[in-house]
Amino acid sequence: MPSTFSTDSSVCGHKTSITAKFKTANKLEVEIVSDCKIINDYAALIREIPLKEIGMLMAKNPIILKASEAHIHPNCLVPCGVALATWTEAELISKTLLLHHKSQCILFEGKTP
Repeated sequence: MPSTFSTDSSVCGHKTSITAKFKTANKLEVEIVSDCKIINDYAALIREIPLKEIGMLMAKNPIILKASEAHIHPNCLVPCGVALATWTEAELISKTLLLHHKSQCILFEGKTP
């Protein structure tokens, strides 16, 4: 069964669905559906990813490198969503654990001027 995640950024207002599923024994297919043009450009760059590359360090990870290539903004949650989807599909993250903790959150803790 494919692993699907969604992002909903309150900063830009865009919503994205990310699905990872095995294409072959050692390659994942990534499907991204978004209402953001930049994310759609990114989606075209990352349709497939070798299983051995999903766990690479950030500086060498194609999920991050392709995001940079597509000029994705640093505040975008989609590359993290792609990482979570691929890791979940590869069983590096437990789906049972994710069912108990369905979302993660980044909170701004600063004070307003």
